Amino acid sequence: MTPKVAVQILTYGNSEMECKMVARLRDSLFEVNYPKDDWCIVVVDNPSANGNLREYLRNNWTPESGKRLPSL
Repeated sequence: MTPKVAVQILTYGNSEMECKMVARLRDSLFEVNYPKDDWCIVVVDNPSANGNLREYLRNNWTPESGKRLPSL
């Protein structure tokens, strides 16, 4: 039995650079070799007025839920 693990991602400001950083992080999480039922991803989004990161997460992370990433 493997221990439960949570990956926490803290964001701030929703800049374009931050979206690129989160994209690289997502790609690295695709490579995690750990049972998907035993880990989860928690994103703490401190949004700016434009909401770029929230939209990016919805469009690029949610479709991978239960596939290459744990279920959301």
